[in-house]
Amino acid sequence: MAQATQRATTEPNLIRTSRLKMENPETFDGKPTTPFNNWWKTVTKYLSFYPESCDQQKIVWVGTLLTGTAKAWDLHRYDTMGENDTWTNYSAAIRTEYFDSREAAGAQLKLSQLKYSGDIRAYMTEFRALNNLARATGESLQ
Repeated sequence: MAQATQRATTEPNLIRTSRLKMENPETFDGKPTTPFNNWWKTVTKYLSFYPESCDQQKIVWVGTLLTGTAKAWDLHRYDTMGENDTWTNYSAAIRTEYFDSREAAGAQLKLSQLKYSGDIRAYMTEFRALNNLARATGESLQ
């Protein structure tokens, strides 16, 4: 008992908590038909949950989420930049490569075709999701 008391007084006050774990975002294949913008938001939200990650960890982890032509892009970038890449440069490059400005136009079209079908929550959820991409305001939103 004396040892336990002594240990408790010499160790800092530790709060024992479980580390939360999140599931990885879906993969991204780089195809023009695969939406990039929401995928990228999910990736950045995930990374904000793990702020202690260094640049190389973030870059490698994002690479594990890529498939198809996006994986080929990532591997080419690694062959070119190697360990000298930074998260700031990598994230700017992947956004430049895959950002789809047509996503907003497609969302605007879907928003204009959206119909209420008896479930206000489902309608509002779909409305908000589409408008988040379309960024419609004023007359275009009406």
